[in-house]
Amino acid sequence: MREIKFRGKRKDGKGWSYGFVYEMFSKEEDRVIIDECRHFDSDGVSMDAHEVDLNTVGQFIGLRDKTNKEIYEGDIVERTVDMRNYCDADGTSEEIYAVEYIGIRIMPFSEISESMDEYEIIGNVFENPELLK
Repeated sequence: MREIKFRGKRKDGKGWSYGFVYEMFSKEEDRVIIDECRHFDSDGVSMDAHEVDLNTVGQFIGLRDKTNKEIYEGDIVERTVDMRNYCDADGTSEEIYAVEYIGIRIMPFSEISESMDEYEIIGNVFENPELLK
């Protein structure tokens, strides 16, 4: 069974937060929080909850790249294929994709038979959009 968790870019500029996501509504503003749920203070309040930019929140898709890194929506992956594994040709083929849901499919992982050792995360659409050009 796939682990359900999210990540989002922290608004305080200290990188990314990973864990459970929830929204907080108030008269002033709506906020999105990701809580890593690892440390609690004496009142039982989580010390790992961080406000994140809603536009950067992505879900873990349940797959890992060839370096065993978790793949999230919004990641940019590079697929390097040894063509000798697929046809009568030499060399490699390299393609770059943004990870996203299209309908019920997670692109570019629409083929279950594809080997994850062909994929490596090289960035994400929020910090490295130029990789898709």
